[in-house]
Amino acid sequence: TCVESIIRQTYTNWELILVNDGSPDRCPDICEEYKEKDSRIKVIHKPNGGLASARRAGIKAASGDYVYNLDSDDLIESDTLEYAYNIIKETNCEIVSFSYRWVKNGNTVNITTDCLDEGLYSGNDIAKHIYPKLLMDKNMNHVSYYLAGKAIKREFLTPHQLNVSESISLGEDLCCVLPCYLGAQSVYVSKKTAYLYT
Repeated sequence: TCVESIIRQTYTNWELILVNDGSPDRCPDICEEYKEKDSRIKVIHKPNGGLASARRAGIKAASGDYVYNLDSDDLIESDTLEYAYNIIKETNCEIVSFSYRWVKNGNTVNITTDCLDEGLYSGNDIAKHIYPKLLMDKNMNHVSYYLAGKAIKREFLTPHQLNVSESISLGEDLCCVLPCYLGAQSVYVSKKTAYLYT
């Protein structure tokens, strides 16, 4: 499951914030069960407000230096956080963007990347190489608009995340990711397929 993929991480100095966004099923109980088993897990229960509202609640409760959003029906590879940590330690970048493996019934059906060479982009390189990829080209290639699958410096992400209107139910990622890229001083693009999109 999604939560288990965090618990199995090779990097262990993390906090996991589970946001129960007014779920009508057993989710609240399941969240509390995980919290009782692991002190690194925090739980927020709130009335249903949608994804933007849930992410807003989560980032307000976060205390780590970086935030990695993970949607409840997806997974990450067991070395994802360690890999991100090592990149951040080496580069001090504001954003680490991973590639995505699209999974259906346990099988990989597609892999998508940011259509950029792997490595660190900073200063003028961002404007030269990343800005043009914020728009789709004629083949619909572009950088990933998903907020999930990126490790982003919390103090940098927070104002952008809090600025997303809770009334937006489609494209809320885009409303946060684009300002992040436009304001970033350093971005690391990784070809590692760390995010398993189900």
